[in-house]
Amino acid sequence: MTKLKPLIYACALTALSGGMTYADNIFLDVGTSFNAVDADSRTDDFEKLLFSVIATSTYTIDDNIFGGDDTILDTGDKVVDTGTSNIGSLETSSATALVGPALEGFNNDWGLDIDYTISGYSVVGPGGIPDELAAVFTSGTASIFFDDFMGTDTKVLELDLTSSMIEPTNVLLTGIVDYSWCEPACSTFVKEFFNFSDPIAGENAFYDIWALDIVPPISIMWRLDTNIDEASVVAPEPIFEGSTTWTRETELSPTIQFVPEPGTYGAMLLGLGALLFSQRRRMTYAFTDKR
Repeated sequence: MTKLKPLIYACALTALSGGMTYADNIFLDVGTSFNAVDADSRTDDFEKLLFSVIATSTYTIDDNIFGGDDTILDTGDKVVDTGTSNIGSLETSSATALVGPALEGFNNDWGLDIDYTISGYSVVGPGGIPDELAAVFTSGTASIFFDDFMGTDTKVLELDLTSSMIEPTNVLLTGIVDYSWCEPACSTFVKEFFNFSDPIAGENAFYDIWALDIVPPISIMWRLDTNIDEASVVAPEPIFEGSTTWTRETELSPTIQFVPEPGTYGAMLLGLGALLFSQRRRMTYAFTDKR
């Protein structure tokens, strides 16, 4: 069993860092029917939320986590990113945006807004040039609001950031869905708004899955891809705002996907099973050769 531990850990890391390839389909239930095609109040199934945003990064050079130079902007300086936008489209796994009645009034009778603040520290950009800085984000939240187009925004989801990764063509943010912000009096509307198409432990609604009293608990993981190339990660260069502050604005076109934690375990177990089967075959061939 001891020899299998490195194998298990490797499969787990591969499943997690592989970017939740097997994101689950979801749907939104707005509580009111906005089309004449059917009487229900839900969108069709989709996989991703898409939006565009101008991300503002603020660097503070006198707050270096590595104890570096506090007089210049370099690696280890604190970075805070903020942004506000509206969700532009709902996209299926085949990269097709929902349209017409499938949207249940989305972007016509109601909309979704996103607001986020995340923090971390500066690192050398993907190009390896010290003067070109990117950021590793370690904490923060993003909130999604239902906009009734009549002046009222209702928070329906919170995304807590747990980690980030800089890739050659992407900055990847990951974390978990949280509802503790609305407890103990979450409205039915909030509880039933985000749903998985296929039930998880007998539940479809994100809230009901989050609230399950089971051991181990089921976490709903999310992934945000910023969908930018290497040049966009490190450019334009931060602008000096005076004193110890620098800022930079970057245009992003993010997507958000969701998957319950068992999906990650499933990917891990599939990988583990394949590796164990391969190892068993090698052992069988070796035994046959020896005979």
